[in-house]
Amino acid sequence: MSSESDSARLQRILATLPPDDALFLAQKVEPASLARARRLNERDEVIRSTRAFLPGLLAEAQARTLAQDLFRFLATDWTNRTDNAGDSYRDKLRRIATLNDGKSIKARQILNIFHHSRGCTYSS
Repeated sequence: MSSESDSARLQRILATLPPDDALFLAQKVEPASLARARRLNERDEVIRSTRAFLPGLLAEAQARTLAQDLFRFLATDWTNRTDNAGDSYRDKLRRIATLNDGKSIKARQILNIFHHSRGCTYSS
């Protein structure tokens, strides 16, 4: 018998699946709190990855730009597209929108995510 907990085993299995499949399965078998944490962690990683599309800007300007772009993106008919796995800026916006349940994110929160501090205000 393995000493691995059920939760750790489930996390290990989910990590081997494509992101959309892992999210689907996690929603079905994980407790809601773990599924939410997984979704927000993935969202945060995608948000951090968008910084590469905004070179030459300070973190605050990147956060403002991303917040504005996400807000504009959410105003479009973005739900008709299903591909979330691309590497373009628009694909990243779509993935963030999907992982954040179609809700916008304020620049301050994005800046906190850039600095790996989702729950509190980051001070530089």
